[in-house]
Amino acid sequence: MSSIVLTNWMLGGRSGMELYIRDLALGLKERGWEPTIFSLKTGPLAEELREAGVPVVTRSEDLPRDAVLIHGHHNFMTVMALLACRKARGLFVCHASLFWQEEAPVFPRVLTYVGVDDLCRERVAGDLQCPLEEVRFIGNSVDLARFTPRPPLPPAPKRALLFSNYAAEHTFLPVVREACRQAGLELDVIGSGVLHQVDDPERVLKEYDIVFAKARCAMESLATGCATVLCGVEGVGPLVTTENFDRLRRDNFGRRCLSLPMTVECLLTGIRQYDAAACEGTGRYARQELNLEHVIGQWIDLYEEVLASPCPAGDVESECRAAAVMIEKLSPPLFRTFELESARDYLQHEMGKLTEAKAGLETELARAVASSTANEHSVAELRGKLKGVQQESQRHRAERDRMREKARDKAAGTVALKGPLAWLWRHRMLRPIARLLGVRGR
Repeated sequence: MSSIVLTNWMLGGRSGMELYIRDLALGLKERGWEPTIFSLKTGPLAEELREAGVPVVTRSEDLPRDAVLIHGHHNFMTVMALLACRKARGLFVCHASLFWQEEAPVFPRVLTYVGVDDLCRERVAGDLQCPLEEVRFIGNSVDLARFTPRPPLPPAPKRALLFSNYAAEHTFLPVVREACRQAGLELDVIGSGVLHQVDDPERVLKEYDIVFAKARCAMESLATGCATVLCGVEGVGPLVTTENFDRLRRDNFGRRCLSLPMTVECLLTGIRQYDAAACEGTGRYARQELNLEHVIGQWIDLYEEVLASPCPAGDVESECRAAAVMIEKLSPPLFRTFELESARDYLQHEMGKLTEAKAGLETELARAVASSTANEHSVAELRGKLKGVQQESQRHRAERDRMREKARDKAAGTVALKGPLAWLWRHRMLRPIARLLGVRGR
């Protein structure tokens, strides 16, 4: 059995690259190879592989010295593994066209370069300044034993899934949600951007009729038999059909396929093209073209070709020069990392000061609230007293007004007596006669 090292910068989450490494390592082990994974950052996925009998190491000194082949992802990891395994040949695989770690390394024992889509092949050809034909194409794949076909699709879609680690409220989730609302679709979301990752997408995908996804997520959806509309942070792509499948696969159902703007109308265009029978046909074709077993066979054929190719002898000087070039190319991203770390430390310091200031303000606020509460009680008490005084004052005013009214009435009925009437009123015995005459004395 041949010992092979697979390199990947990280093996801690469930990104497309990490799951790709897992599937390839397990497939090679089943075929009699002895894979070891070399990764600087590990997590639950690494433990899963170790439990399955695939060694995962984080130090170059722990790599198997008898390794005959390095299947390299990420340039600096590939060179590290080759320097540690002096007898091994190497091949480099580019999985992304943008990131610095995907730049193709020039190293004497790297004999073959591969891109998982045409955009990656163009990146490698540009890095090496070589013809595009010299960069191989081996696409990504799906484990059909895990992703089995879903039940037949309904005549009209009802449930939709946004399947992406990049979907979030601040990216394109609101647009997809609105498109689904207008189309009458019930939408769910899976991905790290919404803090909802699943370990068994093969089970979850069967619950949905339409899936919005790209790259590996789109391929898993297609293999399950879901209608699949390509979309991501870069934009919107078409509904995948048997007619456009081969072209989209050459671009890994990824960034280059998302040529339309991220708008509700563009998404609705894909949704309206839903046809249950046609989508089921696309699913059958996807299972034929994306079969992991077939792709692993392609990799093994390439491994055997590389192992049979002439390999430069272990020229220490040329390899040291290649390693020096690699380190030189690492300098800019490392410096950016140092700058980011310095900025992070400064921001953490400032955050500490702001936290202390916040605690002080919260204390002052608590005191102010307590004082305000006490003042509110005092004010309420004074308002109660004031209300009583006002009611008493109103009572006195009412009594005063009543007395004044009575006095006015009395004054209005009183007449000053003069002459005979005054004489008549002065004699008490004659007052009844005076009263008969209408006299009212004081």
